[in-house]
Amino acid sequence: MSAEEVAKFYNNLHNQDVEDRQSSRIIYLRGFNNWIKSMLIQDAKAQINQVFPGNKFVTVLDLACGKGGDMWKWQKADIEEIIFADVASKSIEQCKQRYMEGRTRTGNHAAFGASFIVIDATGERLADKLPRPMLFEIVSCQFALHYAFRSEKHLRMMLYNISLNLKPKGVFVGTMTDAERIVQYLRRTNNGIFENDVVRVEYMDKSISNWSNLTPPLFGAKIKFALDTQVNCPEYLGYFPLLIEIAKEFNLELVFYRSFPEAIDHYYNKIDNRNLMGRMRALEEYPIDDERYNAAKENFSGYRKLKEEYDHAEKKRKEIQNSGERRSPYCIGTLSKSEWEAINMYCMFMFRKK
Repeated sequence: MSAEEVAKFYNNLHNQDVEDRQSSRIIYLRGFNNWIKSMLIQDAKAQINQVFPGNKFVTVLDLACGKGGDMWKWQKADIEEIIFADVASKSIEQCKQRYMEGRTRTGNHAAFGASFIVIDATGERLADKLPRPMLFEIVSCQFALHYAFRSEKHLRMMLYNISLNLKPKGVFVGTMTDAERIVQYLRRTNNGIFENDVVRVEYMDKSISNWSNLTPPLFGAKIKFALDTQVNCPEYLGYFPLLIEIAKEFNLELVFYRSFPEAIDHYYNKIDNRNLMGRMRALEEYPIDDERYNAAKENFSGYRKLKEEYDHAEKKRKEIQNSGERRSPYCIGTLSKSEWEAINMYCMFMFRKK
C-alpha cells in the first residue's frame, strides 16, 4: 500500500463523534492504548530531563500524528513546541483545528507552540518542510511505524528523517504492531485469517500452502488489519529485531522494548499509574451489576455478548476471593479475551540517538 493510498484511506475515514466512540466495542481497548502512550510519553520526558538537566525548552516531533490525539498528553508532559506531521492532509487540518480550539479554551488550554506539516516521512525529506532548522529532543511515532516496512528503502528513509532531526542523546519513542506475535496467531489458522470478537488479521499472500510454517518476507509482507471497524487498512508486518539492526546504522540505539502485556507488569506497580489507568478507563470493571449490565447491552455493540470472553476474569476474581486478600463483593479491572489477544499484537519502544 503506497503512501498515497494510506493518505486517501485516512482522509476518507469517518470522523467519529464522542457518542460513536463511547458505543464502540473497543472503548476500553482504546483507553488502554491511550494509557500506554501516556506511560511512554512520561518515560520520554523523564529521559530528556535526565540527559538535558535544566533544559526547559523541549521540542517534539509527532510523526503520523493523525488528528492530534496525543496533543493533551504532551501538554501534561510540559513541552514547549510540537511539530505535527502526517501523510493525510485532512487529519492535519483536524489536528490544527483541535489545537486552535485548545488555544482559546479556559483552564487546560494549549500552552505550547505548534506547526503542522503534510508529509510522507517514508519518501520525503522532513528537513525541507520544517518551519526552520530544528533538532528535536523527542520524536514520537504512534501505531504507524509498521507502514514503513513496505520496503527497505521506505524504512531507511523514515529512520533517516528521525535521526537527522533528532538531537544527540534525544529519544525516539513509539508503538507498533509486532510481526513476530501476529505471525504466531496466523500460524494457528488454516487460511491465513485470524479473527476474534474485536480484531481480524488477514495475510494477503494466498500462495501459502502450509500456514503453520508461515515465514513472511522481512519487507512487503502485506496484511489487512481490522480493529472493530475503527481501523481497517492494509498495512505491513514490522519486525522489531530488524528495526533494531537498521536503526543502528542511523545512530539509534535501543533503550527498551516491551510488549503491551509486559508494559502492564512494568508500570502497574506505581499507584499514580494505576490511578491514571482508572481515569482513562483503560480496564473494564468486572463483574458489573444487572442494572449496569442491561444498560451496557443497549449502549455497547457486542459488549459482553459471550460469557467465555470473561472466563479469565472470573477465574482471577475467585482466586483473589479465596486468598482472603479482599472482602467480597468487589470488582477487578480486566479486558475481554478478544481484547487481550489484540494487545498481544502490539509493542512499545524507546531508542536513543548516540
